[in-house]
Amino acid sequence: MANREMAVYCFDTLVCHYNNDETPPPAFDDANQFPPIQSKELPFLQCTVSVLTDYETAEDYLDWEVGKHGIIIEFTEPVTNTKRSATYLPEVPAHEGWTKIEAIGSLVRKAGYNGEITESVRRRIHLTRYQSTLFSMHYSEYISYVKATRGGGAPAINGTSKPAMAFS
Repeated sequence: MANREMAVYCFDTLVCHYNNDETPPPAFDDANQFPPIQSKELPFLQCTVSVLTDYETAEDYLDWEVGKHGIIIEFTEPVTNTKRSATYLPEVPAHEGWTKIEAIGSLVRKAGYNGEITESVRRRIHLTRYQSTLFSMHYSEYISYVKATRGGGAPAINGTSKPAMAFS
C-alpha cells in the first residue's frame, strides 16, 4: 500500500540530488521525455506514489474495469513479429474518459505499433491487469513532516540552511 514514507522518500531523493549526496539515481534523470526538475520547482511539486498490487492474467483484452485496473498489454505484430508491450496505471483510462477499446488502442500505439488496429490485432493481446494504491504529498507537507519527525529545520538545498521555500 502506498504511504507517507514512500512520498517522503521521493522528496528525500530530490533533496539529495541537489545537494550532490549519494542516493539512488532519481527517475527523472533516466527519462528522456521530461526535462530535469529544477531545485526552484520543488515548492510547487506534489509526489504521488503508486504501489501496484493484485496482478492477474486476464481472459482477454476486455477483461478489466476502467478506473479499477491498471493494464499491461503484450502482443506480437502480425506482419513483422515484433514483440510490443505497454502499460497504463488504473487512473489513466478513467482520467482520459476512455472506453476499454479506446484505452487498448492508445496502449497499442504507446507500445509502438503503427499499423491498423483491427480486432485481429486486439485478439493477439495478452493482458495483465493490476490494482494500485496511491499516496500523495505536496512539498510543503514534506517540509512539515521532516521538521516534526526528524527535528531541526527543513532540508537544505545546495548547501544552504534555507529550504527551497519558507513556510510559516
